[in-house]
Amino acid sequence: IVSGEEIEMNPKYQKPFKFIPYTKIVIASNNKPYFGENSWAINRRLQLIEFKNRFVSETEYVKETNQLEKRIFKAQDKNELLENLKKEKSAIFNLFLDALKRLEKNKFKFIQTKNTEDIQQEFQESSDTIKTFLLDNYEVDNAYFIPTKSVYEDYKNWHNDNVGGRFKYHINNLSCKIKEVFRVGGEQLTVGARTKGYKIKKKSNNPIE
Repeated sequence: IVSGEEIEMNPKYQKPFKFIPYTKIVIASNNKPYFGENSWAINRRLQLIEFKNRFVSETEYVKETNQLEKRIFKAQDKNELLENLKKEKSAIFNLFLDALKRLEKNKFKFIQTKNTEDIQQEFQESSDTIKTFLLDNYEVDNAYFIPTKSVYEDYKNWHNDNVGGRFKYHINNLSCKIKEVFRVGGEQLTVGARTKGYKIKKKSNNPIE
């Protein structure tokens, strides 16, 4: 369902048929999801929507400063809020219908805004530490050759200083990410023993020197 690919339906006592589902899986949570890996295949299936407003009790509200700037509002009584929503149900339903038309026109793909793009980028950077490390510290240069092991040691030190916690990445994870980020193939340099690496170099303003 999340991939948007064709699936097969087998109704009882009827002929099976295939169709493309338009169902969306919606998850509401206080924290962003965590995945054991971070790849293009996962990220293209995610549509993150951030609800920035915070609703607090009147006691908490008066303790805050610059409430509007921080997007903090006084929470309404739940019963009162429900009654107000019921009064506006026709208008709310029409908003849903208008949004459905736009979604259908866009082939059931959510329209990206600057806000959703920023949230998506922030999520990818926070959950893909290898990519963040590589983009901040390295760049492609065909005149250079850096052994994979050297980059791996730099990454372990960077992870310890900037992320902390248990280090769980194998050198193969780093190698695959280098290929994905820089679109380069692996090279082998023979100086005594064969050394695997890539035609990349540390940036001139490199903070890991």
